[in-house]
Formats: sequence, structure tokens, C-alpha cells
Amino acid sequence: MWEMNNSAKPSASVIAAGVVAILGGLFYLLTSIFVLMGMRLASQQDPTVLPPIVRSWMIGFTGFLICLAIFGVATGVGLLLLRNWARISALIWAGFSVFFGSVGMFVIFFSAALPPSEIFPAQSLWIFRLILAATYGVPLLIGIWWLILLNRKAIKSQFTGSGVSVGPNISRKPRCPTPVAVLAWIYIATALNVVILPFLPFPMPLLLFGRLFSGRIGIILIVLSFALYAVAGVGLLELKPWSYYLTIGMQLFWLASGIVSVLSPNYQAVMKSLMEVMRNSMQLPDTGYSAALHTPHTGWVLGFAFIFTSAVLGITLYYRAKFLEQAAAANS
Repeated sequence: MWEMNNSAKPSASVIAAGVVAILGGLFYLLTSIFVLMGMRLASQQDPTVLPPIVRSWMIGFTGFLICLAIFGVATGVGLLLLRNWARISALIWAGFSVFFGSVGMFVIFFSAALPPSEIFPAQSLWIFRLILAATYGVPLLIGIWWLILLNRKAIKSQFTGSGVSVGPNISRKPRCPTPVAVLAWIYIATALNVVILPFLPFPMPLLLFGRLFSGRIGIILIVLSFALYAVAGVGLLELKPWSYYLTIGMQLFWLASGIVSVLSPNYQAVMKSLMEVMRNSMQLPDTGYSAALHTPHTGWVLGFAFIFTSAVLGITLYYRAKFLEQAAAANS
């Protein structure tokens, strides 16, 4: 699986993708460093500008972004060296970019109906929307480009060496279908969010079937959920049939939980309680939060959850036969 032709050279399109990945990683790395420097300077001038617990959370989160930026640079270098893991990593980045870029552009499109205000006059509002469009649009275009480019057979053969003759008596090692492998790595990356939990300014609660689990129970349930994502991701990469059914089961479980939670009559009260816990933990002033403000967002939350879950279920069902065929070959 990891062998490649030593004489193989990346095509111009692969070189371009690798350079973009390196430049993007360096950009976010420098941006994160500047944020840390700005926080340090602000704290030296006025130690009360940020509550200590908020500052600790921002430092931890920015450090996590720095690690992601470094991995992005490594992915770009791997693309230039025609490493297959780098191609899969780039596909994962592309999937995230397309998803969040589409969500951002969708929100910008519907926010165009918002009237100007004292905070955002007409000219400032137009510039603000333009900046948001560039922020979400550029990653969206790059993600679409990578998804198309890195899934082409001619490009895949550069990374897998499938164009090199290996002899008639040598069988190829069973491989997880690329879209399923991308989903598996997304699961593993999601599980890595567990490292952020100690840096949060409050114990992260979990909303499950309309009930809010906080404190130690909430943390245990969240860690258990991350563990299941990691197990499912590793199982998919290892071509274990049970991981296929675990993936479908988890998506149906969280979809059902989201629908029940959003449609629950206690949803407003639960969200208000959650916002109060967050505000008190971060020592923020009372802004007169009203739970009624969440009512217009109920449909959005349900819609995004339905779209994501449908996409995951569509991928797993479409590649069911191919995945189980490869799994049977790997476990025979």
C-alpha cells in the first residue's frame, strides 16, 4: 500500500496542490502566532482585559490551531513527495473546507437581507460581507479543486504506484474506498477534540435527547462519544465489517437525539441554562440573553444535522458493497 515508484515525479497539478497546502499552513501558523503575541501584549498593558479562564482557553485553542497548521504544511510536503497518506489528508482537509465553506456562504447569502445598523453602516456592512465571502469562498474553491483533482485515476496512480507493473502473481492489498477512508479520518480527527476539553473555561455539557448532561457525567459521555468515533474510524481503515454498522448506528443515534432535542418543549429552557453556565464560567457580563433568540435557529440546527448525517449515510450506503468486499478479502 505504501510502496511507490522511486522514479515517479509529481505532475504540475499535484505540485500546485502541495504548494497551496504549504502556503495555507504557513499562513495559519503565522496568524496563530500573531494572535498569541497580541494576547501577550494586551495582557501586559491591561491584565484585566481578558478573564484568566478565557485567556487560558484561547491559548489552548490557538495552540491546537498551530498544531493543525504544522500538519497542513506536512501534508503539502507529503503531496510533493507523492505520499498516499498526504493525499488522504488533503482529501480530509478538502471535505472540511467544502462543508464549512458552504455553510459560511449559505449564511452570507441569507444575511444579505439584514438592514444596515449603527454598528455596521451600509458601506462597512458591504466590506464586512466581502471579507466573509473571501474567508469562506477561498477554502471552498480549494476544497472543491482538491476533491476533484485527488480523486482522478491518473493522480491516484502517482501516489499508489498502480501504473507500475507488480507481476501477475502478486495480488494487491485490499484497500478501504477513498471516500470511506476520508470519513474514517474525519472521525479520528473529531475524536482528537478530546484534547481541548481541559482548556475549556467550563465543563462541557452534552445535550442528549432533550436532556442536558453536565459535570462529570457530561464529560464521561463526551469522552465515550469521542472514543466511539475513534474506534469506528480505525475500524473503517482496518476494513472491519463491524465498523461499517457502527458508523451507521452512530449517525442514526445522533440524528434522532438532535431531532428530539430541538423539538423538545424544554429546548428553550435548556439552552438558557447552558448559556448562563458559559457566561458565569467565563466571568462575562450579563447581556440580557433571551432564549427566544434561539427559536429562529432551530430549523438551521436541524437542517445542518440532517444534511451532514445524510451525507455520511449516503457515503456508507453507496460504498457498502465495495467496502464489505474489500473487508472480506482483508479478513479471509
